[in-house]
Amino acid sequence: MIKIKRVGFVATGDEIIVGDIVNTNVAYFAQQLKLSNIVPGKQITVADNENDIRDAILYIQQDHDCIITIGGLGPTKDDLTRNGLAAAVNLPLEFYEEPWQWIARRFAERNIPLTDNNRQQAFLPKGSLAIHNTNGSACACYLEHQGKDYFMLPGPPNECYSLFDEAILPRLKAKNYQRSIFRKIWLLFGVSESKIADSLEKIPENGCEIGYRVNYPYLEIKLACENEADLKKTAAEFDSVLNEFSISNERICASQQLISSLEKSNKTICIDDQATGGRFQNLIYTPKTAEKVNFGGAKLDLNIQIRGLQEYWQNKKTDHYRLELIINGDSQKLIIPVRGQNSLVYACELVAMKLLSKL
Repeated sequence: MIKIKRVGFVATGDEIIVGDIVNTNVAYFAQQLKLSNIVPGKQITVADNENDIRDAILYIQQDHDCIITIGGLGPTKDDLTRNGLAAAVNLPLEFYEEPWQWIARRFAERNIPLTDNNRQQAFLPKGSLAIHNTNGSACACYLEHQGKDYFMLPGPPNECYSLFDEAILPRLKAKNYQRSIFRKIWLLFGVSESKIADSLEKIPENGCEIGYRVNYPYLEIKLACENEADLKKTAAEFDSVLNEFSISNERICASQQLISSLEKSNKTICIDDQATGGRFQNLIYTPKTAEKVNFGGAKLDLNIQIRGLQEYWQNKKTDHYRLELIINGDSQKLIIPVRGQNSLVYACELVAMKLLSKL
């Protein structure tokens, strides 16, 4: 059986620990790994403390092949990631002349005085390969040690994103971190996760992995498998359950589909919306649809009236809200679940879904 290589992350920074900033870096990196069919693994956030950083790296490296640290590569005394990594791999820090020249040149080009504390940014664990950071002074690096791959990245997104894309991803691909993965996605509308899971989990997965993601009023079902034939077999059985609720296999919600259809359609529509408080207009009125859509004006190819939701706006208790959609005189009565402000989201997406078939 082929071993699956995993990539783990250690993000450092007191400002993350106390909630002053949100760590968006790991989310971006994990998404890029997944798009490249590389498996993201554990993610740990620690304070600017050498022992904590060392312990986090030691913990992650137990069952991961690659460990990426993020942050703590600056010139101040609390930038201790290089120290923590050196301690974890039991290697000394060494001064590297090339990154020191990168730093000196960057400061000279900007007429910024070079101070002694900047020198610590040119210290890396022995045997590291320095990686030039063209957007900052913090030096990134790569270290291969005892069968593991280690990367140190600076924390600012404008620095670490490009370094990840240009220096880390290609190296991981070259070192066979990628898996051959076949995927299928269903975007469902108006159905609960528990109901779908109850049906799907009775179906043999045939070696496939199933995932769920709720983004109300949508539910995304994800199926992934290393064997294409097994994926097709399982997906066919999933289709029998999901097609009733599925509106897309590409993560494209109804309002986005409606906008795309309006851009391509020769039809014009007039919408008189007296229910959603302008939310539906805000969803579908774009520079590319402006000439196709009129709100409350002259009669056009499709004339839409949206009525109802009085209980929502009056904040009345009810089991459900009622919505009336009238298209060229034909009326449909629609039921909207009571979900606070998400009721408006549901109503707009439902109207968009109904209009799609008319364009």
